[in-house]
Amino acid sequence: MVNAELQYRLSRLTIDSNNSLTDLVLDRNFLPELQGPFIGFNHLTTLSIYSSYVSSLEWTFFSNFPRLENLNLGTNLLGDFLNTLDDPVFANLTNLKKLDLSINNIQNLSYGLFIGLNNLTILDLSNNRLSEFNVKISGMKNLRLLNLSHNSISSLPDDVMESIDWLIDHQIPVEVELNNCPILCTCQNLKFLTWMVKSPAFKSFKNYICAHDDVYVRLTNGYNKTVELLNKECASNEKLFLFVVAATLLVLFAIVGLMIFRFRWSLRYLYHAAMLNFHRRHETKGNQFDYDVFISYANPDELFVLEVVEPELVKRGVKVHIHGRNFVAGNFIASNIVSAVSMCRRTLVILTGNFCKGHWCKYEVQMANMESVHDGRPVLIFLVKENMAAKNLGELMSFLRCNTYVPYPQGEQLSEREMKAMWDKLAQDLR
Repeated sequence: MVNAELQYRLSRLTIDSNNSLTDLVLDRNFLPELQGPFIGFNHLTTLSIYSSYVSSLEWTFFSNFPRLENLNLGTNLLGDFLNTLDDPVFANLTNLKKLDLSINNIQNLSYGLFIGLNNLTILDLSNNRLSEFNVKISGMKNLRLLNLSHNSISSLPDDVMESIDWLIDHQIPVEVELNNCPILCTCQNLKFLTWMVKSPAFKSFKNYICAHDDVYVRLTNGYNKTVELLNKECASNEKLFLFVVAATLLVLFAIVGLMIFRFRWSLRYLYHAAMLNFHRRHETKGNQFDYDVFISYANPDELFVLEVVEPELVKRGVKVHIHGRNFVAGNFIASNIVSAVSMCRRTLVILTGNFCKGHWCKYEVQMANMESVHDGRPVLIFLVKENMAAKNLGELMSFLRCNTYVPYPQGEQLSEREMKAMWDKLAQDLR
C-alpha cells in the first residue's frame, strides 16, 4: 500500500492469524502515530513505513511481530520523540536484523534504546543530527553495519569502541560508517583517531572529514598523516604541560617553604601550645599563673642562677620556675619550654656569652616572644650579666631592643644597698 493516501493513526488492528503475509509496505502515506498492537501478523518479516510522517510510536505497536526481521522507519519525524524517549520501544523485536531510522532529525538517543535487539545486523542512523552516539550496543553480537554517516558526530565513546573490537575479535566482519561527520582532529581525540586508523571496521575513508578550530578538511588518504602529526604535537604539548606543572609545583613549594621559614617560630609555638593544651586541658583564670618567672639560662651559668638569682628572688616573694628542676621528665624539651613560658608571668633571660651560643636558649626566647605576641602581654625581661658587643648578640639584639632589660651591676666595689635596690626592682618587675 505504497503512496495510497492513507491517513490513519495506526491503533489496534486484528486480522485472522491464518495467513502467510511476510511483507507489509506502507510507504509514503500519512501515519503520524504508531500505537498498535497489530495482532495476527505472525509470519511478517518485513515492515516498511518509510516517509509517512511518523512522529511517535508505542512499544505495544511492536509487541506481536514474532518474526519481524526488517523494520524501515526512515525519512520520518521521529526526532523529537526519540530525543526524550527512555523506554526500549524495540525490545520485543528479538529477531530483528535490520533497523532503519535514517533521516528522522534525531539529535539524541537514550543509552538503552536498542536493548533487546541482540540479533540486529544493520543499524542505520545516517542523515540525522546526532552529535554523539552514547548508546549501548554491546548486546548486538551479530552486528555487521553501524551507519552513522552524515551526522555531527566527532568521536565515539570507549564502550562503543570496545564493543566493535569485541565483534572483530570474534570474527564478525562489522563495518562502521562515519563519512561526512566532522571528526575532531585534535590531541583530545587522538585515541579515537588512532583507533579508527588501526580498526578493520573502517573499510574506506572516502568522504571523511577532519575538523579543527571550525575548519573542515575533506580527506583523501585517511587519517594516517593526521595521527602522525598529532602524535608529535601532542607529545610535545604533554612535555610542555608536565614542565609547566612541575615548575608551578616547584614555585608553590618554594613559596610554602619560605612562608614556613618566615613564620617558623610562630608555627613551632602554636604546635607545642596546641599539644600542651590537648594534654594538660587546664584553665588559667584571669592573670593568675603558676609561677611568677621562668628563668632562661645557659647550662654554664647554672651556678649563678641557683646560688644568686633564685635566692634573691625567692627572698622577695617571687615564685621561680627553673628548667633544670621543674621540667617534666619524659616530655619533649620543646613542649616543656612552651609549658614553662605559658604558666609563668614573665620569662627572665640571663644574658651571657654562653647564652648566645645555646640553641635551646634562643628557642626559649623565641617561644617567650610568641607568647607575648599571641597572648598580648609583656613576657620577656633580660638580666644582662655581661657586656657584649652587638655583633655577638646576633638576632637576640632585636629582642633586647624591644623588651625590658636590667644591667647586672659590674665591679667589686658595689654597695650592698645598690645590689638590694637592683634585686628589689627586678622582683617588682617580675611580679
